[in-house]
Amino acid sequence: MGSETECVGMVQMGTLALTRVGCGNVAPTAPEIQAELLPYLFESRSHAARVLQSEAMTPLIEAIAKRGIRLISWNIEEDRSVFNIARPINTPADLKGLKIRVPASKLMIETMSAMGAIATPGPWAELYTALKTGVYDGAENGVNVYMYGKFHEVAKYFSNTRHHNNGSSVDYE
Repeated sequence: MGSETECVGMVQMGTLALTRVGCGNVAPTAPEIQAELLPYLFESRSHAARVLQSEAMTPLIEAIAKRGIRLISWNIEEDRSVFNIARPINTPADLKGLKIRVPASKLMIETMSAMGAIATPGPWAELYTALKTGVYDGAENGVNVYMYGKFHEVAKYFSNTRHHNNGSSVDYE
């Protein structure tokens, strides 16, 4: 159907009834969603679930609805961490100079930049090849994505930075 960001646009236009995308990919269309992406915001997945399913999220959900997107449900996924082809990441200084693929979320770009990386938005669908050919030095996502996406074949180092504590994706219509 298209990239995650394109699917959000199709939902807005009414040409796609439903999509599930990561919050970082909704951010270009509905920047309010980035509040949920603040680094180290949640203590655990259960804490994230309690907050995201609480009335505290009503203003955020209403703001997104004004942009033509109705949030249906939160999908609490695993923490986002960094994987790369160059070296282990033990401190933010270890990210210095590494070109890390991130979603097109201003907050996610700024988070990686603040940690020292060269944060670069790019299409998820091309990530495996981009890592293999050195277009990117790394990316950030959960360990399950790293393993099931076979990124471990091209990016030797997975560092459990847990910089976005919940890594949620959301169902929209």
